[in-house]
Amino acid sequence: MARLMPKTTDYFIHEPSYMDEGTEIGFGTKIQHFCHIYSYNKTQIGQHCVLGHFCSPSMVFTNIKTPRCEFPRNTSTDYHKALVKRGASIGANATIVCGITLNEGAFFATGAVVTKDVYGVFPPVS
Repeated sequence: MARLMPKTTDYFIHEPSYMDEGTEIGFGTKIQHFCHIYSYNKTQIGQHCVLGHFCSPSMVFTNIKTPRCEFPRNTSTDYHKALVKRGASIGANATIVCGITLNEGAFFATGAVVTKDVYGVFPPVS
């Protein structure tokens, strides 16, 4: 069951955002309002990340390459990560398929379905 996480000195979660139990949030991370992080296996959010400003409304990260309702996933090998690097921006209603990397400066339009590693169109911020 999702629950509202308290604000701490290590990270900031704006109300009303929800994190499932088992979610790990890195030091200095800021999660803006109306985010819901599901943690089916073990969701990790790195240090000094910002979710909400550059992850637009209703965007989705998947965590299983081949979802099947008849065959539930029960082991860590069933799940895959998606890595979002500094400066990547993700438009509203975009879907990020697991197992890929969104590199520095990558930019995704509204409604995009991202299935492969993407390199940035904007230079990384130094």
